[in-house]
Amino acid sequence: MTMMSATRRPTNLPSLKALHTGSGEPLLLLHGFMMSPRCWEPVAARLSDTCEVFAPALIGHWGGPELRARYLNVAALADEIENQLDELGWRTCHIAGNSLGAWVGFELAYRGRARTLTAIAPAGGWDCPSLLQLRIGLKFLALVPIVQLGKRLGPALRFSGPARRLALAALSGDPSAVPAPAVTTAITAALHCTARPCCRC
Repeated sequence: MTMMSATRRPTNLPSLKALHTGSGEPLLLLHGFMMSPRCWEPVAARLSDTCEVFAPALIGHWGGPELRARYLNVAALADEIENQLDELGWRTCHIAGNSLGAWVGFELAYRGRARTLTAIAPAGGWDCPSLLQLRIGLKFLALVPIVQLGKRLGPALRFSGPARRLALAALSGDPSAVPAPAVTTAITAALHCTARPCCRC
């Protein structure tokens, strides 16, 4: 896939099935909805001296297994991650997850796979049904037509200044703190996400 870098020159960024690096305590990192393992690269680099870091792509996300259902299902996401943990020989591990990844982290902790759990802006946890549940679902559904439009645009428009500002508005409370390559990665991940949000319990 061809993208525009921060300097507006085309660059290739391949998908990543999983980020696996370092040695030490086992640490599982789970990305949020429409993201990819690449969002954890700076964190993994810092922790790889003391942790064996594993950050897989979730089902239906860029680099991950194909989504075979209409909507995301947290239990199915956790099943897939558990299979990967078994392949690694990790009975338990430290888990950190963001948004959807945190929700999957809670499910894995419930199943006894977590030594510790750090949940960053976790999804889920709402009463069913609730206004909060509906509001979150509508927020993510509103992104779908934007992503579909992005798929029809050429790279120069996909990664233009306005597109980057739109992505930053959705991703960060402090856009100035987000490096330009991270914005490119986030846009690319969103464009390759085949999953659809579902806020059912």
